[in-house]
Amino acid sequence: MTYKLEFKITLLFLCIVSPFISQSPQALIPKDALVVFSIHDFSKIEDLSLNELMSYPFMSELEQEQYDGSTEGKSIKGSGIDMNQKMSVFSGKNKKFSISGVTFGIKNKKDLFNVFDDFNKEESKYPDFEFYNSYFNNLFISNTTALLFRLECNEKEITRITDSIWADNYNYSYNFSETTIEEVDVLEQIEETDEGSDFEEENLNELTYNDENKGYLELRDSVQYAMHQIYEEKVLYELLVNKENLISRDSDFKKQINRTTDGSIYFDNSRTAMGFWNKYNLTKSAIGQLASLYNNNKTLGDLTFSENGLKLKLISLYTDEMGAIYSELNKTSLNSEIRKYIPKNIPSFFIYKINLNAAYEKALEVLMPIFRNQNDVETTKALMMFDLLNAFIDKETLFKTYQGSLFVTFNGIAEIKTDKIKHVYNEETFEYTQVISKKEEKMPLFTLGLVSENQSLLEKIFKSISKLNPLFKQKSDYWILEDAVMNSSPIYFFHHKKLFFITNDMDMIKKNRNGYSEETLSKKEFKSINKGGAIYFKSNLDKTTQQLPSDLFSEKEAEFISFIKKGSGSLELTSSLTNKNKTEFEMLYSCNNQEINKGVHLLDLINAIYLFTNN
Repeated sequence: MTYKLEFKITLLFLCIVSPFISQSPQALIPKDALVVFSIHDFSKIEDLSLNELMSYPFMSELEQEQYDGSTEGKSIKGSGIDMNQKMSVFSGKNKKFSISGVTFGIKNKKDLFNVFDDFNKEESKYPDFEFYNSYFNNLFISNTTALLFRLECNEKEITRITDSIWADNYNYSYNFSETTIEEVDVLEQIEETDEGSDFEEENLNELTYNDENKGYLELRDSVQYAMHQIYEEKVLYELLVNKENLISRDSDFKKQINRTTDGSIYFDNSRTAMGFWNKYNLTKSAIGQLASLYNNNKTLGDLTFSENGLKLKLISLYTDEMGAIYSELNKTSLNSEIRKYIPKNIPSFFIYKINLNAAYEKALEVLMPIFRNQNDVETTKALMMFDLLNAFIDKETLFKTYQGSLFVTFNGIAEIKTDKIKHVYNEETFEYTQVISKKEEKMPLFTLGLVSENQSLLEKIFKSISKLNPLFKQKSDYWILEDAVMNSSPIYFFHHKKLFFITNDMDMIKKNRNGYSEETLSKKEFKSINKGGAIYFKSNLDKTTQQLPSDLFSEKEAEFISFIKKGSGSLELTSSLTNKNKTEFEMLYSCNNQEINKGVHLLDLINAIYLFTNN
């Protein structure tokens, strides 16, 4: 029995015998979701305007509603959304397609469609579900629950399949701009594999060609449409008919989504990691062994409101094998000299400490047997090169050069003059001339310091670089890379005792080479940081975000910064020591401005995580 026949029979059966079933919104989250953000308590955000909610990138599926004016003057409370049910934002991605969407409860359908008036009702193939469509968005409603989602096929996969069909069915001597293909129903000629996830390309290659109607781009459009239809049908059949959702797939997610906190977070790190390994030509045996290493590797989080802000608690789960690697990272401590270079009132600083040598040896112990069992040529070549390098490289020297501990400080903002280049067109000579003018710019000042006991090796490297790059020069007891920041300001490199520094702050060279004379971190605070895990971050948001110029960052980074500029207070991130099964993280946001809606900060936090996970 083919997949399509089974699909039709099941639908017919359900249409006849199935009762009208109501289910929770979280039961509509597809099993393909890799990331899920859930809001459990709407009381903090129910008075938020819909325009403000739609402005967040994680609500991009509904952004057209903001533009047509249907959200103007309306709040979440008056949108028809059920405040007593959880709302979840999800996204997932594999080599074939990406999927994103929102699940939520409905209190008043009329109010809902007064807001989301771009959705048109269409015939539904799925019993118990009404179907609405708006551009690329699909909305399914069952009684008081709703699923809004968008599916997009992988562009590279579309091109690969199209090229394969074109190459197999066409002579490359033809002029592609003049060649065409016959009008065909591509969808009917694509079948799924037994796993229901891949196309059988030989069926695609059965398409017939002529020189009358369509060319390469039209073929690509047909393939894209067919892929979209099949994958969308597959996702919906699994979710709405077979009731295969993320809750049924993952018991940890089921527990997490049902917690009584203000919000929850879910990351499936195992599927993300396997997406990386699947890029390589590994055998099924190797893929299976790697998959077992990453089994149950996920991150679960709780969001709760404290009296003065927000608390985010995350737990990253590992297998024993991967946990053994990560736990080796803990076997280190910070160099006490680091404390001297972190002023007590600095806007922001970050500390990272790991034992690279111990983790490297444990990783070899766990991973290398898997790769050595491979018999393919490419893996064998890669292993041979690795073995040669591993034998000849002085690892003791290498790990002394960078021992795994470092810190980064944000030291404030400096005003610098940069060259603004403008090209002016001369209509008489038909040539462009370059006009250079000076412009005042704000430049963030930073210092990166790392523990290094091998200064001689770095000096040799620097001398070699200076021969290749005339902008890299030695100045007495430090090195300088000219015009490195914003094409105007230099970066400095220098050693002091067992620390190596990279900075664009000249005061580090002139005044603070031996550490800051002002009060630095207390011994008690530094000792507490040293007892913790690999990561520690602390920021005074008033001193940090308000100073950062948005034009220095990418679009997504600038969006994140603009959101966190709304608040004030402090942000602190800590991690625990890793054992064989987990690492715990905790982020505390303390808000000084009590007039700011804490629900807004919850959305800001969700949006920040969304931006970084979808970058």
